[in-house]
Amino acid sequence: MEFILVLQSAPLDDHVAKLDEEARSNLQNPPHEPPDIIYPTIHHSISTYYALKHSSQTAYERIHASTACTYPDANEMPSFYQIERMIVEYTGVDSITHDMCPDTCIAFTGPFADLNHCPVCNKPRYNQIKLQASRGRNKVARQFHTIPIGPQLQALYRDCEKKLFDELCESGGLIDTYDDFIMGSDYLNAILEGKITKNDIILMILMDGAQLYQMKVSDCWLYIWVVMDHAPDNEGLSVYDAWHDIVFLSHPYLFLTTTDGPGLIYFDGMVGHCSKNGCHLYCGVIRHQKERGTHYYPVLLRPNNFHVVGCNHPDVNVFNLPLAGLQDYTANLFHLTETGITKPSILLGLNPSHMLQVPVCFLTDIMHLAGLLSDLLLSLWCGTMDCAASDNVDSWKWRVMHGDVWEAHGAATWKFQLYLFGLAPALTYGLLPEPYWLNYCRLIAGFRIICQHSQIILGQWELEFKELYYQCHQDRIHFICPCAHQVNHLITEAIQKGPPEIRQPSEPYANLSREGVHRSQVNALKAMLPELDKPPENCWLAYPQGAEKHAITLFLNEPAPKIFKWAHLKLPNGQIACSHWQESLKSMHATKPLRVSCNVKFSLDSVIQFGEVHYFTQLAMETVGNDIGEMEWSFINVAVISLFSCPDNELLKLLSHVVASCAYYGDDDIRVIDIKSITDLVTMVPHHPRLPSRAVEDCFFMVEKPSLDVASFGILPVDDAVEGEDSDNDLDC
Repeated sequence: MEFILVLQSAPLDDHVAKLDEEARSNLQNPPHEPPDIIYPTIHHSISTYYALKHSSQTAYERIHASTACTYPDANEMPSFYQIERMIVEYTGVDSITHDMCPDTCIAFTGPFADLNHCPVCNKPRYNQIKLQASRGRNKVARQFHTIPIGPQLQALYRDCEKKLFDELCESGGLIDTYDDFIMGSDYLNAILEGKITKNDIILMILMDGAQLYQMKVSDCWLYIWVVMDHAPDNEGLSVYDAWHDIVFLSHPYLFLTTTDGPGLIYFDGMVGHCSKNGCHLYCGVIRHQKERGTHYYPVLLRPNNFHVVGCNHPDVNVFNLPLAGLQDYTANLFHLTETGITKPSILLGLNPSHMLQVPVCFLTDIMHLAGLLSDLLLSLWCGTMDCAASDNVDSWKWRVMHGDVWEAHGAATWKFQLYLFGLAPALTYGLLPEPYWLNYCRLIAGFRIICQHSQIILGQWELEFKELYYQCHQDRIHFICPCAHQVNHLITEAIQKGPPEIRQPSEPYANLSREGVHRSQVNALKAMLPELDKPPENCWLAYPQGAEKHAITLFLNEPAPKIFKWAHLKLPNGQIACSHWQESLKSMHATKPLRVSCNVKFSLDSVIQFGEVHYFTQLAMETVGNDIGEMEWSFINVAVISLFSCPDNELLKLLSHVVASCAYYGDDDIRVIDIKSITDLVTMVPHHPRLPSRAVEDCFFMVEKPSLDVASFGILPVDDAVEGEDSDNDLDC
């Protein structure tokens, strides 16, 4: 509670916060223009610093020395230290250091600022050897870095060229599609109540645990701020808007907080997921435990012949779960553990007018949820789930992946989540008993259309899952893991909050802190001067041949010209589309199979189709260019693609609309399409389905990244996933 009170009353000039005078001045009176880089050598130095972000300091210094020898008459290139200080000066982004416990128990800040020993492990704050050797003058302690969010938010507005404004001008102020957190009722209600104004910046904080070394204990917590919007235009954060040439006051609004289960305890102060009231969304559903057990499980259906004190409540309707975020949370703070709360949330120290209320601000973590569901289902199918003495693994009808079967599936499963949500719907057809397979398909279909707010499918999955696996047996209560309960909260959370992605030196923790500071500074400077980070363009001159030449000729309605080929395309969603032309060259020298997809999803004549990209290029076309109908020449960016067939409708129905199976046409059907019609990357996985009316066929089933738009084929939405390659793009879509 002391930390909450200190946080509520903390001023900018607080001695514990350690903000220097210049930092406080910049927060209250931000610079009124972007950085003006006059000298080409400074421009060159910053671009080199960007390019070497994954290299050592030595690499920069070698370029520095080479530049000085090659261009002795030019202005001297700044050293690595000098360029880092310039970036701090340009952006205003720097870290604040606090001492922390040698074992990282706590940071000596807030109520702990004046302590000389850790209150958790009682270890001394300072290095005792150095302290005694210097007779108390050299106070050396382990350091913790805090990166203030204010200067980073200010930097986002110091670039006067905003593509969004250009888009709005061209479209008359209209945006084509709204599909984001702004559709959530929590955000809209905050606007209606006046808590979010037009100048406020919406923030989300994410935290996750990581282990820096594989073979020894090296746990740490990483957190990032996500800026969820930019405001277009009392005391708040002073921001200079270069586009409008104005200074405005913004009150950053903490909208969402998310992390994994263990990390959430530090934010919300609630009990763990194995407790009686353990739902991290605080829905109020009381859990069951086994007789003489210590763990509670979110079993909505009461076990047969069950009489455990405190757990005899009736069944809970899966389609009528209480909404996440109990309204009497504040009143329950006075009763703590018996209501699922162990301590007040640290977020209560923030201004309640500038944040979504606790516990509503805590978001379902769909990334970890997907991983936990993968572990749950695979442990059931493999028969590795704990089996009670009164139960028998051999009686589990769903135990189908053992021995050679699991070896065949597990050998290809390099990523369990991709396997569960992309590959397994097709690979487990005919392997799992039909009721279990259909139940599994409901989970996949529900995840894939989560943005469409379809609660029925996920509710049916949870109900059937408990009937098929748990079967109201007390010995199988542990089958119902917290992730099974969390699935049904996805829909209400989507409606409320909107629809749901390091190297290790000898001092990993210190390096990680330094890397966080470095990334924040570079991102701030990129926001102010985006032209410093433009990648080089690589293209190859070539003549189209064979079927490709014929397709280009048909597209242009004239003989195919000499063209340049591009290997990659960056899509608006951030994915990098590769090309068969370039990847085939790589595969000749690769030491292991490449996992790079050259397949894309695109719209052709208003129909969703799939194709393999040969390459990207630009073609000159004559079009009507002015009001009087005169013809003008212009370049159009296109992709040369081999088509897959439309999904087989018979197989689509047979596989519960989850698996889209297509034939590959190859050179028999090559098309030229506008790159703007490409929406996502997909993977086309070979398989050999047997249809009721035909023999086994050689086909490909489509897999798409679950968070992307659902592909619809007129029967039911179907989705697909992919992996791409993180490389510099040659074209931007």
